[in-house]
Amino acid sequence: MNRYEIQLGTAPFVRLLLAYLFGIGLGFQFNPSPRIYSWLIPIALLSICLFFIIAIIKKFRDLSSYKYLSILFYLFLIFIGWSLVWRPHPDIQSLHFSKQHSQALIGYVDDEPKITKTTIRFPLKVTQILKNGSESVSVGNLLVNIRFDTLSAQMISKFKYGDEFLIPSNYSLVNPPYNPNEFNYQSYLSNRLIWHQINLTPDDLLQSGSQRGSFLIRHALSFRQNMIKKLDHSFTDADALAIASALVLGYRNELDQEIVNTFSATGTIHVLSVSGLHVGIIFFVFSTLLFWMRRGSLKIVRALFLITLIWIYAFITGLSPSALRASIMISFGIVALTVARKNNIYNTIFASAFFLLLYNPNFISDIGFQLSYLSVLGIVYLYPKLNAWVVIKNKILSILWSYTAISVSAQLATFPLVLFYFHVFPVYFLPANILIILPATWVLYLGILVLLTPFGIIHHWFSWILKNLIVVMNKILLVIEQLPYAVIKGIWIVPWQYFIMYILLFGCISFLIFKKRNTMYLIIGCSLLLLCGRVVKLIKSQTLNEIRIYNVYRNLAIGFFDENGTVLFTDTLLKNSNRFQYSVKSDIDASGYSSQMKLINQGDSFRGNNLLISDNIIQFNNKSLLIYSEDQFLADSIMIDLIYIRNNARIELQKVRNNVQFKKIIVDASNSDWYIKEIEKEAEIISVPVYILKNNFAYVW
Repeated sequence: MNRYEIQLGTAPFVRLLLAYLFGIGLGFQFNPSPRIYSWLIPIALLSICLFFIIAIIKKFRDLSSYKYLSILFYLFLIFIGWSLVWRPHPDIQSLHFSKQHSQALIGYVDDEPKITKTTIRFPLKVTQILKNGSESVSVGNLLVNIRFDTLSAQMISKFKYGDEFLIPSNYSLVNPPYNPNEFNYQSYLSNRLIWHQINLTPDDLLQSGSQRGSFLIRHALSFRQNMIKKLDHSFTDADALAIASALVLGYRNELDQEIVNTFSATGTIHVLSVSGLHVGIIFFVFSTLLFWMRRGSLKIVRALFLITLIWIYAFITGLSPSALRASIMISFGIVALTVARKNNIYNTIFASAFFLLLYNPNFISDIGFQLSYLSVLGIVYLYPKLNAWVVIKNKILSILWSYTAISVSAQLATFPLVLFYFHVFPVYFLPANILIILPATWVLYLGILVLLTPFGIIHHWFSWILKNLIVVMNKILLVIEQLPYAVIKGIWIVPWQYFIMYILLFGCISFLIFKKRNTMYLIIGCSLLLLCGRVVKLIKSQTLNEIRIYNVYRNLAIGFFDENGTVLFTDTLLKNSNRFQYSVKSDIDASGYSSQMKLINQGDSFRGNNLLISDNIIQFNNKSLLIYSEDQFLADSIMIDLIYIRNNARIELQKVRNNVQFKKIIVDASNSDWYIKEIEKEAEIISVPVYILKNNFAYVW
């Protein structure tokens, strides 16, 4: 057998996971239905019962029955996966708080609160509802948002994991995306089992208890906070403290956005999250130190010791999902290497993924989960091949090449997914990772030493070395970030394209290894498909003629798209504002015109190739609109397609029609609810359709 082939016969968990993933996929594909859900568990139980009945009757001796046993067990996994995805949904859970009428909710903080410049945010795990003075059991998760300007520094520190609160039940559904290509925050939260949110002030919360939730998580987070305080006393540089807290302890609340952008632009953002890299470093160090215990009965003791150390580190980092994921994966690997004589590494990787998804099938939607397993599979499969291609006798150069091969393997396995999710490609990821991996490793070592040593001269030396090492590391990344063409931005691909990219990647690797002609046909076919997709997009951009009135709440943002580029007409929306970045920028990037975008402020006149803006009257190719945001006098009669009403403008539609002929009315969120209802009534009288932008998708014309 070829040494490069993956032996699936010795990797049963590969097949089991694929069947289970198929069931999870069905759960995500279809909307939850109580009627269908009521059949899923019975079918799963029937399948597993038939499996055991046939197995007992045949006593596993009849080889011809194996295929039927396999089918039954796969059916069991499919329907279990499907049911587990649907089970926590409000449409399925009869005890979900949204299905019960209540005046108040009782629940506890279910994760470490996230603090931003404007809000403090945390998930509340609801345990009871309060109705007419009586409490009853309830379930569900609720996202709580509290504005920063209503909080003092002392009050912020009072919100911690396990604290129980009584809050009013004036929650609402999480909004879907209201603009083209906008980040789907609703889907993001639903994958974390949150479908509702609430905005509160401190006066709305009444603490009714504490120390709820998981005992381990509560003490892990508390321990991590104590460690962060110790780091805080050890540093005077805020950026160094933030990076040390993130890299050593996985605490990212203090990271400045500029630091995050620098690490993202250089392809080293994974360093700032406690993941397989960090846990792997801990494993490598102690595994090397305990080399003398690899044989005989001591190898069991060694395995237990290594697993204990890994989980102690996971505990120190607050038992974050990424640390748990890495710890479970490496623990499975340690057990497999210790117990099994011939271990299939793929079986070990897929087994860890299987049990993680069995615990929570929604992990599959987590980007970190996807990237972690893809990078590990890439390293396991590609690294030995890449490393063997170049034989270097010099020890230092050999180590550098090994780092290079590991980095390339991980990047090749993950870059289609990175393009799909983040739409950027860090050009200098390879030198950045090679230059940063060694300092990051020493930052982790020194960070642990700083945490372990008591305050004193030795602690001061370690802290000083650590701070300066972080400064050097940061400067290296800043230099790389400022290199020409450091980041290619605005790369937008659709799901079928990244799927084809993975097939193309697999085909290229297979051709290089096996040199089969059929693989070349696959490469050519995938390349042609991607090329056709690019050509179709270019043709569409050349024939594009669209006006997009974005839903940016009380702000104004209108995008004009044609073959000449993009013009954005706005009131006070700036390019660096959060609202623009969240609601508008992604759509302009997806159009491929972000570099050619022109920003025109309301009140300014503009004349372009196909666009004319003057006195809130806009003509774009054969489309026209009037922005009516105040009491305006129009002396001349004009004909327009749309009238866009804003800011509760004093307007009588019947009188306006004496001077302005319009076919449709747009009303946005700058208008109050009662005003919108009045506009709808008047529009109905004159038989003009109204499009309400408030709590609605952008108007694409």
